[in-house]
Formats: sequence, C-alpha cells, structure tokens
Amino acid sequence: MKRHLLTALLALLVASLAFCVASALRLRPWELVVPFREDPATDAEDRVLVARGLEQLAAPAAVGPDVVIIVLDTVRPDHLELYGYEHDTMPLLTAWARHGRVHERALSTSSWTLPAHASLFTGQHSVDHGAHGRTVEPGHFKAWATGRRTTRVLERKLAPRAVTLAERLWDAGYATLAVASNRAFLDTRWNLHQGFDLWICEQPRRGRSRLPYLRADRVTNMALEAVDRALPALDWPEQEGRAPLFLFLNYMDAHGPMVPREGYVRDPSRLVFWHRTGRRREQLAWSVLAQEQELPPEVRAGWTEAYEAELRFMDEQIHRLLVGLEDRGIGDDAYIVVLSDHGEYFGEHQLLAHSKDVYQPGLEIALLERGPGVRPGRSAEPVQILDVPGWVLQRTAAEALPAAESSGDLLVAELYGSRSRDLRNKRFGQRFNRVRRSFQSGERKVILGSDGSFEAYDLDADPAELEDLSSQDWARQLRAQAVAWMEERSVDDAALQAGAGDGEQLEEDQIDALKALGYMD
Repeated sequence: MKRHLLTALLALLVASLAFCVASALRLRPWELVVPFREDPATDAEDRVLVARGLEQLAAPAAVGPDVVIIVLDTVRPDHLELYGYEHDTMPLLTAWARHGRVHERALSTSSWTLPAHASLFTGQHSVDHGAHGRTVEPGHFKAWATGRRTTRVLERKLAPRAVTLAERLWDAGYATLAVASNRAFLDTRWNLHQGFDLWICEQPRRGRSRLPYLRADRVTNMALEAVDRALPALDWPEQEGRAPLFLFLNYMDAHGPMVPREGYVRDPSRLVFWHRTGRRREQLAWSVLAQEQELPPEVRAGWTEAYEAELRFMDEQIHRLLVGLEDRGIGDDAYIVVLSDHGEYFGEHQLLAHSKDVYQPGLEIALLERGPGVRPGRSAEPVQILDVPGWVLQRTAAEALPAAESSGDLLVAELYGSRSRDLRNKRFGQRFNRVRRSFQSGERKVILGSDGSFEAYDLDADPAELEDLSSQDWARQLRAQAVAWMEERSVDDAALQAGAGDGEQLEEDQIDALKALGYMD
C-alpha cells in the first residue's frame, strides 16, 4: 500500500515538473518580453460588435470639419522625445506633430481617468462636474468588505444633467463614434458615453493577449471599421460631400499591467521579473506607499523600461490609425487632438501608479493639436485638459458648453481621496484619505489638503517639488487665491466626506474590470 502511494506521489511530482518545464519553455519568462501576436478570431468578433453598434445612424445634418480626439491613457510627457526625453519612445507621433502645435505646459485636472475625462468632455473642474472619488469616514476602513463580496466603490459618476462635448456635436448633426480601452472608468456606468452614437468600451473576449483592456491594435482596428461603416451613411443626398464625424479614442497600453513586447524594448537587460502584476510587485508597492522604503533604483529602471516599450508599441498603432484615417479622407482638413489624460508616478514622493496625489508627475500631460486654424510650432502658454472642448467647439457650428471654463492664469487640479482599493488598505489607506488640490500660477504652485496640509513649490528652481516654500510671502498670497477659488464654488469637503457611505453599486463584470486593472482587491 505504501509502495503504491509513493509511486503515485512520484508520478505526480514528475508530471508537475514536466508541466512547469513545458510552461517555462512556452512562456520563456527569462526573456522578460512578450511576443506580439495578431488575433484574427478576436478581430472578427470586434468587427461584429462595431457593426451591431452602427445598425442605425442618424441622417447627415452638419457642416464642419471632422474631429478626432485621441487619449493616451497614463502617458507622461517627460517620457516622450517630443518633450525632450533622451530616448525615442513615440517617434512616429513626433513626426506627425511637426505639422501641428505642441503644448509644452499642459496639465490635467486630476491624476486619474474618470475626473480627467469628465473635464475633457464638459470643460469643467472635478468639483463642478462631480465625476470623482470620495474620502471615507474613520470607521470605514473596518466596515467595508473586500474580495468578491465588494459590490460598491467610492467613485462617483458624471451627473446625467451634465452636457458633454459629444452631445453638442451630435445636436449639431455630427456622427459621434468612440472606442475606449479603459473598461474600469469609461464603462457606460460612469455616464461619459452621453451623446455618442457608438460607444464601445467592452471586450467580447480577451483573445490571445489575455489583457484586461483593449490592446492598441484592437482599438485601431475597431476605429477604422467604425469609420468605414459610418461614412456611407454620411453622404449628402444628391450632392457631393458628406456630413462630418467626431471620433473619440482611448488607448490604454501605457497603463498597468505592463506588457513589454518583443521588439519594442530598448534595453532588455534593465527589465525585472516583477514588472508585471503579481504578489511580489504588490508587496513592494505596498511598502513604498506605506512610506516604509523608497522604490529601489533598479526596479524603477525596469518598470520604466517596460512602460516605454508600451509607448513604442502604441506609437505604431496610433500611426496606423492616423494613416488609415487619411486614406479615408480624414486628414489635413480634420481637427485632431492627441493628449494624455494624466501622468504616472514611478516612486516620486513615495508614490506609484496614479490617483494618489497632485504632484507634477501625476498631472503633467502631453497635448498636441493639428488641423485647420492650428499654427504649427510649440506653445509655452499654460493650458489644461478642460480647454480642449472649447477649442473643438470653436471650430464647429455647435453650441458652446454650459458652465465650461478655460484655464486662465490659475491652473487647478483636484483629487478626492484615491482608488477604493487604496483607501481600504490598512497599511497606507489613511495616507490618502483626504482631498488634495493643486493651484499653479506660472512656475509657482501650492497644494492644499482637507487634512490641513499646505505645501508650496517653485517649479522653475525645484521641478521635483522637494523643497517646501510654504513660509514665503508669495506662497501665502497664492494660497489666498486658492481659498478664494474654493469659496467661489462653495467647496465643502466635510459634507462630501459625510456622504461617503453612498457608493456606486456595480455589476459583476464591472467589478472584474476594476480588479483586473488594480483598482479593487
């Protein structure tokens, strides 16, 4: 009996070893890169999804230029050669931008996707459009369940009464099409789809890539398929020409999980095994966020190497999109904006990823525009993501957005708490349980927190924001401007916190999307 048991255990051990060896040979983890393989079966399903979404399209009614907005989710401008980076990461976009305008001093209105996109669509700050997060009451950390039982999050959707850029263009007779990769916070649950004829932000299947988001090649394929299906419906009856379209795209490859693809990594020797998701990466991240250690330089180098590989891959797919649009007549006569929605932290201020704070690495964005009326070159004028809808509407016959703002002399960014996952973490949740606002005038910046924190930085002399100058006269004066800005809007962070128990109820697939992208445990 014992002999049979030992034989069975030995056989099981040999089989397990063989499986591990086979898996290693197939996955080749020592190479640290992932081959890029096209997936015809998934592409076929994507085409069906587009076709179903465009079965009915309104008759053409508008006159004006085509409008294209391309969001590069989580892209830091200081990692683009277009903004002075030492390595080529998006050379094809750099070449395209030579015929457009590069905004060198552009900021988001927040450091994560939902409020930034809401500002892009409404021209408003987070406090006004309401699509942002919440802080939590003291007993909340113990009260909330985690794991699969969690069905609520702290994030808040765009109010249905809000008017979006797509609604204004649709009212003017535009066909409005969108393909968004970020399933976590661009799903229809968050109401950012208002005004779109076609809004695709889902995956009928993950395909070979097994990614929790639409890979860049799929976004491009679906976008071109949507344009091909929409254009015939936009032809003017009995005359030449057609009505215009508005195409919005969100590319997410620079967001985690990092998948450095073969052929796109500049220096594979810098990669580390924990550049992807996994327990080891999570444990290190928690130690950094809990301010127990700094991010080791070699890990930061490996993570940024993987990040930049994603930029190169995305660059090729966006180039393929822009060439494809030109081939379809959407080129020099179209108004095209390419921008990032927020940045990313790689250990600065013991921060990682985004949605954690309002320091510059999380707020600075790339912002390029090209088309009729755009003077090529570079602009040093401070602008924000909320300026973009106004630029678009100025070039069309559409009505202006109600209550939309322009950045002016004071650039404001807001962060209400952090990800639900962060706030529930026992080790560092309390660190992020506050509202933070950044106010920047020229190269001077102050940060105010609902916890009473006050910081001030001279970005010209101290771009890393390491020397707090809050005791200086200019800092107190800028703080007074910031307080006046909040009083004008009747900001009441205490009331917001008191209502934090009301969360958004999510469906199972939405929970899965948030978990896959690291927003929920």
